[in-house]
Amino acid sequence: MRIVNWNISWSNKTDNKAAYLRSLIEGKSFVIILQEVKMFAYEALKQSLGDIANIEYSLDYRIPGKFDIDSRKLGVAILVSKDLKITNSQALSRALMPDRTIMVDIEYNNEPLRILGLHSVTGCHHLKAKEIQFFSFAEAVDEYKPDVVGIDANEPQYDHYEISKMKFFDNYNKGNGCKTFFETMQANGMADSFVKDYDIEKYIEGEYLTTSHIIKRGHKKVRYDFLFVNNEKIRNYHCSYDYDNAVEAGSDHAAVIVDVE
Repeated sequence: MRIVNWNISWSNKTDNKAAYLRSLIEGKSFVIILQEVKMFAYEALKQSLGDIANIEYSLDYRIPGKFDIDSRKLGVAILVSKDLKITNSQALSRALMPDRTIMVDIEYNNEPLRILGLHSVTGCHHLKAKEIQFFSFAEAVDEYKPDVVGIDANEPQYDHYEISKMKFFDNYNKGNGCKTFFETMQANGMADSFVKDYDIEKYIEGEYLTTSHIIKRGHKKVRYDFLFVNNEKIRNYHCSYDYDNAVEAGSDHAAVIVDVE
């Protein structure tokens, strides 16, 4: 099975993005978690990939209202190959912005798997709200015990292969909301999938383990996108980041790809 997490970017047309996704998952069982999915992109994905995927979309559960601005219309979608059975789907009602959350239960090889897709707000625009959102994400992880979490976290400030040594932005409360989220993930058996095969000897203090996004202001390379897996259920896997092809397809984020053997 292949698991993909990708912020497709709200800008640019969806055709090339859908073609890129199809190239990643053709002939495989798959789960794809997507952030920044506007309604037009959701409709295009259904047209392009509906023959091989069932799609659950956060804005079907938290429907935008009359006075919602564009930032409340950036949904999260989960695409599941049609050989996998979806048994439940919902947005997280207690999250600060439920529109940026989607949780899907599936059956894979007769085993239940819970998939959680999340998209953090940015600190530069939301400050304290970002911390509140991460506390709500931590609560959801602790309550629902997901097996796979795909997130564009817009964090950390400083990356590390040990979560305890990551540093998070001080938007409010010294970044404890994001810190609590990452620590809660770890406490619930969720592992940063990239770290398992990462060559620790290559780590340079203050640099990111790999690039998933480049901040335009300052041209800073960061790793904001993650796929976490439950090591009790998913043990034999390999994670890679595909930045170049994902950006060529029209995004500004790498696709995070986990192959489960």
